[in-house]
Amino acid sequence: MKDLRTLKEEHVYVLYLNSKGKLIEKKLLGIGTINQTLIDSKIVFKWAYKLSASGFILIHNHPSGDETPSKADLKVTEE
Repeated sequence: MKDLRTLKEEHVYVLYLNSKGKLIEKKLLGIGTINQTLIDSKIVFKWAYKLSASGFILIHNHPSGDETPSKADLKVTEE
């Protein structure tokens, strides 16, 4: 998402998808600091349930411009 590139803090979005992989809704779930933000998996799944989503894509920006996933990024992805 090109609109994330100019932000000065980390923003976490979830893209909720229907069974055909089409976007149902984009939700901003958090705004953090210059190098971190928190993600509450309960909220991610709550909205998936409310929207009857078949899947979702979790995205966030790196204000530093370094696209390399941090250790925290990898841990959250695994969880």
